Amino acid sequence: MYDIVVDPAHRRQGIGRMLLDATLEALKARGSPRVVLSTAERNVAAQHLFDRAGFRRTMIEMTRELND
Repeated sequence: MYDIVVDPAHRRQGIGRMLLDATLEALKARGSPRVVLSTAERNVAAQHLFDRAGFRRTMIEMTRELND
């Protein structure tokens, strides 16, 4: 899974959660032992979605631009 995108006019109706749940079920059916994902630090809505779906924070990613 690369992105979960819900049209802004249809957000907060559980669509993102349904898409996430369907993806997790498909991965589980294929024998995947775990899912690791990332989201932008500012994407609070996605973080809440993933928190409610049982994901937990396990690492911190750090980035530095070299062309400052």
